[in-house]
Amino acid sequence: MATPAVPMPELEPVAHAECRLCFAAERGRTGARARQAAGRVRDFNRIIATHPHRRMDDGVVRP
Repeated sequence: MATPAVPMPELEPVAHAECRLCFAAERGRTGARARQAAGRVRDFNRIIATHPHRRMDDGVVRP
């Protein structure tokens, strides 16, 4: 009988360095992980992944 595959851990979104919302969510995620609150970690991951960020070229007029 074959050994069952080990599930890969879920990849987490990376917080943007200059975003205050990302900064707060990352701190919350770290605290939730320390408390072993997996549901809260997922909540903070969702916040980091889904809130909008402006692209660096927004507002640039191109010829």
